[in-house]
Amino acid sequence: MLKNWCKKLVLMLMIPGFLLVVSCAQQNVVPVEGNGDSVSTDTAVEAPVKKDTATDETLKDAASEMKKKMEMAKDNFVNRDVLFGYDSAALTGDAQALLAEKAAWLKSNPGVHVVVEGHCDDRGTTEYNLGLGERRAVSAKNFLVTLGVSPARLDTISYGEEKPVAHGDNEAAYKKNRRAHMTLK
Repeated sequence: MLKNWCKKLVLMLMIPGFLLVVSCAQQNVVPVEGNGDSVSTDTAVEAPVKKDTATDETLKDAASEMKKKMEMAKDNFVNRDVLFGYDSAALTGDAQALLAEKAAWLKSNPGVHVVVEGHCDDRGTTEYNLGLGERRAVSAKNFLVTLGVSPARLDTISYGEEKPVAHGDNEAAYKKNRRAHMTLK
């Protein structure tokens, strides 16, 4: 009888002990931010993430500023013409410096394709000015190529005297019209 009683006692102690071991299995505990409490990951709900609106606004401002700078650089590229001397397709020092800036912009914007337009003032015949405009466009294109811009990204066209940027029969107007202008494709 003592044996039966011992068996029952052992079983009575083992079953609660077994249940205690199973229910107290190791749990990952994560501290809850702010109050020093901890919560088991088995039952914890994720703490809400605090949204840093100052950082969001700073990022938006930085992105907006970057976009403005990119637009200004694009406008600067398109709106500044390479100027030439009278009856010439030779690049001056100023023209080479401007083309170097344009080459840097093109390298930083590899997907851009450009048309280099050659223009002249209205002195000379139409045929002569078309030829001179072509030489000016090719001169500007070739210089960009020497600076590392792929020739496949550059097309040329001559408008001769057909599309003046300045009107008038004076040196100021003539100077503005002797140019290579770049448009984006």
